[in-house]
Amino acid sequence: SGRVQGEVTVNGGTFELYGGTITGGVQVGIKGGSYQTGSNFTMYGGTISGHNASSGSGGGVFLVGTTNQTDPPSFTMHGGTISNNTAGASDGGGGGIYVGEKCSFTMDGGTITGNTATDGNGGGIYIHFNAGNVSISNATITGNKASATGNTGYGHGGGIYSQRGVTVKNVTITGNNSTYEGGGIYGKGAITLTDATVTDNNHYDVYYDGAEKTTPELTVSGSVQAGYYANYDWKLPILVSGALSEDSVIRVGVYEGIKPNVGGSLLIAEPASGVKLRAENFESYAADCVTSLGDDGNVYLVPCTHEMDDTGYTCKKCHTQFDARVGDSAYYQTLTKAFDAARGNTVTLLRDVTLTENCSSSYTYPAILDLNGKTVNSERYYIGVGDGNHPRTLTVKDSGTGGGTQALDVTFYVSSNGTLAVDNSYTGEISRVELQAGGTLERFGGKIGELALSNAAGGSTSTGYNLKLWNGNTNACTIGGFTDNTTNKSLTVQDRWEPTTRSASCTAKTAVHGASFPRRRKSPD
Repeated sequence: SGRVQGEVTVNGGTFELYGGTITGGVQVGIKGGSYQTGSNFTMYGGTISGHNASSGSGGGVFLVGTTNQTDPPSFTMHGGTISNNTAGASDGGGGGIYVGEKCSFTMDGGTITGNTATDGNGGGIYIHFNAGNVSISNATITGNKASATGNTGYGHGGGIYSQRGVTVKNVTITGNNSTYEGGGIYGKGAITLTDATVTDNNHYDVYYDGAEKTTPELTVSGSVQAGYYANYDWKLPILVSGALSEDSVIRVGVYEGIKPNVGGSLLIAEPASGVKLRAENFESYAADCVTSLGDDGNVYLVPCTHEMDDTGYTCKKCHTQFDARVGDSAYYQTLTKAFDAARGNTVTLLRDVTLTENCSSSYTYPAILDLNGKTVNSERYYIGVGDGNHPRTLTVKDSGTGGGTQALDVTFYVSSNGTLAVDNSYTGEISRVELQAGGTLERFGGKIGELALSNAAGGSTSTGYNLKLWNGNTNACTIGGFTDNTTNKSLTVQDRWEPTTRSASCTAKTAVHGASFPRRRKSPD
């Protein structure tokens, strides 16, 4: 029941812990660089906490073996707690426990919590590819971290990192974090979950990153709550070895590039003999997809036929959230993807959008952006029009009820020969328009905070800038300011009305930065 300061080393004997606290960690199987046979550690209670293996593996318990060891180390954990330990090795890890080569680890009780692998893998547990028998049951693994950054080979497996397979039964693995994949479990071999809860871990609860195979690498049965993601080309359907309880939910994720196309499907779960599957036990982590039970008894991932809920941008079926719609029924998670797919159709905003990348109306087709009462904003990204050598037009309008006056805090970048045409239905302020030589801006109301002039696109011979800012003096666009980044001062401003014989002339004033407005005609009062 006392406290042991410093490290406990088990060399060729047996150590049993029933209570108390060890603050220096437990090392099993090596002494002075010499591997010891017959080293065994059994933990019934007590705590191993607070050890910082700053340059080593196994912050809490370090099991060290070698390939030819005849009686390798073992660790059996019936209870107790391994908490708040740190492993700093980059070629290993295991903030809580490191299970080395040929070593065995059996856990049938206890808690592993709050441990960290700072430079390697396995915040809670690290399992070597050539480890001995490993079994984890009746346990809690929570709040552990694999926090390495930079090299993507490290920072995996917040709860468990296994270079081979791992079996967990009646285990709760929650709240673990990794910098990269496998916040809960990261495995390169077969993973088995029975009556297990692996939830609320980041970067997927269970992540398989082993070789491509056609045989299942995840086997489940009983009451299972977990998310599962398989790397490569998803040739790894889940095997359901025993009946799943009605409340079991396994959320399945796949690479964006291998999701089923329209009319297609992807096998994600198959039953063992005598087991019947329910699609309700499986959910899609893949956007735009839902699960479906096939006539053959397998569960498949299929494209979702979206139906929006009351938010107007969240699907009732697959719960995917969308920025925009193209046409009447094609939904896209980002405005960029919507523009890429527009092909001359209308892109309709479904919610307020903050750009996370540049987006452009099609180089091949004109496009229409219907704001639908929503807005777009960005600090660094822009909406492009054309590619500088094709006469493409982006028309901005607003058909939303109560819309048309909201500000657009975004830059429209109009390339040479491109046209940005703002419909009369939108009268709000566009924060910035950048116009390449040869580009056109048509706007008959509202305001543009800044109009910036720039040189023509590469390969373009355009020399002028075309502005159409009023329509018969009925609607006029206000320009807050000009920025001239060019050596070309030719700026042409035109209206869109046809002059009559009852017209008078007036002299236009000189514009900012030397650009001059030609003489115009105006309708009589």
